[in-house]
Amino acid sequence: MKLDIFRADLHQPEHAAAMLLLLDAYARDPAGGGDGLSDQAKARLPRALADRPGVHVLLAYVEEQPAGLAICMEGFSTFAAAPLLNLDPAFQALRWVETPAVARSWECLAYSPNG
Repeated sequence: MKLDIFRADLHQPEHAAAMLLLLDAYARDPAGGGDGLSDQAKARLPRALADRPGVHVLLAYVEEQPAGLAICMEGFSTFAAAPLLNLDPAFQALRWVETPAVARSWECLAYSPNG
């Protein structure tokens, strides 16, 4: 099984479409509220995230198909007086949930905003 996890470039139509496909699937799930993304959100979100400093979008493809999404936003912890990376949300397409290789890859994923 071929698995690729990479930082998305939301200015690329393929990356933007994959992000919207996965995020809309998550939004339609009961865990995501049960309603899909609005047309307005679909139209605005890729560019809004791409143009916002401190946003990092990771996509996972399995067999060249979108399979996972992580949207991370840089923040700052006042308690630790240090930067942090907030994960909002992470989503794995249901058809890949029971695939051990994909599960291990997400568990082991370590991402640095500077790397």
